[in-house]
Amino acid sequence: MFELDSLEGSLPVFKAGGWTLLTAVNLMLFSLIPQSL
Repeated sequence: MFELDSLEGSLPVFKAGGWTLLTAVNLMLFSLIPQSL
């Protein structure tokens, strides 16, 4: 999906927007729940 370099380069942008790894994982989980039900 993403190259490691581009992902690392975008991390400061996510943190500046209030994003953390935890919220990113939660977003993925919640987006998968309706598909699995």
